[in-house]
Amino acid sequence: MIDIRNFVQLGISSILLYPKALKNSLSLFTAIEESCHLEHFEVIESYLPHEKDIRSEAIKTIKETGRTIHYNSPLPFQLDGPYSCGSSNAEYRKNSFKLIKQHIEYAAEADAPLFVLTGCIDKGEEERAARLSYLEDFICYASEEAVQHGIKMVLEPIERHQFKKIVLGPTEDCVSMAKRVMGRNIKNFGLMLDVMHLPLMEETFDHALENILETGLDHVHMGDCVTDPSSSYYGHTHPPFGIQKGTFNQQDYSYQFFKFLECGYLSSTPSVENKPTISIEAQAYPGVSPRTSSIVFYEKLNSAFADALVKFKNQ
Repeated sequence: MIDIRNFVQLGISSILLYPKALKNSLSLFTAIEESCHLEHFEVIESYLPHEKDIRSEAIKTIKETGRTIHYNSPLPFQLDGPYSCGSSNAEYRKNSFKLIKQHIEYAAEADAPLFVLTGCIDKGEEERAARLSYLEDFICYASEEAVQHGIKMVLEPIERHQFKKIVLGPTEDCVSMAKRVMGRNIKNFGLMLDVMHLPLMEETFDHALENILETGLDHVHMGDCVTDPSSSYYGHTHPPFGIQKGTFNQQDYSYQFFKFLECGYLSSTPSVENKPTISIEAQAYPGVSPRTSSIVFYEKLNSAFADALVKFKNQ
């Protein structure tokens, strides 16, 4: 019987599955702790609390349960505020450097192998070139800090023209940024693909994957989105898989896995070590517990992957 976990390090977003995680540090700890006991996932995606005692307990739980954390940048980096690395305010940019260094140190405490970065807020065409330049400096600084701890930095493309309005939304622009960063002799930086964001960026899966492969694919987020404004899940909400009016169905996910196999991101041979990473970003189903929802997520993706693997081997 095919099990995706023999081919992939399967992860799940604690913050999205347990929405109360954003309430305070104790709620974040609870979300991390509960995620560590979801039997189908060996990786959790989250950031860690600032408070040292709470953070230490979270890291202890992660390690004792044999889980790995992929560190996710917290929200302040995406906002037009005092931690914006793309701001024209030099003090704000300085703040962003201090804060990212702090979170990289937290990631190092937890032995995180991967750190997911996002771009800063976009402020329109007039400011875009300056913001991209500031962001490039920020990425290089963060990567140089992270490499000391053996951490790989990956950039997540997020929609520019709507919803989050992050400066690096078009995949081509993310690839261009990656080439500039790598041209500055940064060895531990790469790109990831987030399936959920693609319809919001008005890009196809094939288009995004083809572009990202120019510099290399280093991580994947899988999920769904709703582009119908009449739905409560409209936009950047990370709905559960298979929700009404969702963009992707099982055949779509199977196709995505097939393309990951075809391009070599995934191997058709089971492995114990050095497996590629794919994480789920999704809310729990309405009226359904996070644990039960996570089981459904696993079953859906496992079925889609099994179909893709059979097709790939039989082609």
